[in-house]
Amino acid sequence: MQSATSTKMPFLCSPEEACECIRSQGAVGINTIIVGNCLNVLPLLPDESVDLIHTSPPYNIGKEYTGFDDARSLWEYREFLGKVIQECYRVLKPNGSFFFQSGYSEEDRYSREIYPIDMLSYDLFKDAGFKLWDRIIWHYFGGMSFSRKFKNN
Repeated sequence: MQSATSTKMPFLCSPEEACECIRSQGAVGINTIIVGNCLNVLPLLPDESVDLIHTSPPYNIGKEYTGFDDARSLWEYREFLGKVIQECYRVLKPNGSFFFQSGYSEEDRYSREIYPIDMLSYDLFKDAGFKLWDRIIWHYFGGMSFSRKFKNN
């Protein structure tokens, strides 16, 4: 794998390349983005080795992904989120930053009731050891279920 330390541009690598780099050098290069399923990639990383995590997990709304079931029960979805959050906490450096971008989930496609994922997962973050320092709310028209939401026009 080529070294990303000599460039300011992010270097993309596969989980296999990252694993080989960790085996041979003890770490991946600076500015490296590992592209893969987080539950396959995170266990490869050493404890407290990541400066920044930015993730937008699947929203559990039945979207088709290769190799991922995005239409789970809420309990199964929370279990998935819990595993991801625990692994993120384990690999994040003590002074690292974690950005969790989320939207809404649904109990099922027919209930027509939404569950804000940040509210659904808040206790999972607390249980992992995270502390909420700030919250960013996107205010815009559009997105999931837009046709079912209130409109002002």
